[in-house]
Amino acid sequence: MQEFVYARYTMNVTPSIVLTAGEVWRADAPLVRAHPDWFSDDWAVLARTDGKVPPIVEEATAEPGARRARRSA
Repeated sequence: MQEFVYARYTMNVTPSIVLTAGEVWRADAPLVRAHPDWFSDDWAVLARTDGKVPPIVEEATAEPGARRARRSA
């Protein structure tokens, strides 16, 4: 297993732990070891276009002071 894995889902695990799809976690974290099916070490699995986990893409701009827009790919 790799050193880092990616969360596959967005959910509230406990009131103090929120899992966000695409979030990077250490592979040896207790939550990852307890629920390995909630994580993937392959980013390509998360970048599917089936609508389950759309990656966040920032649109870069060269204009000073302009804000970057975020959209789903």
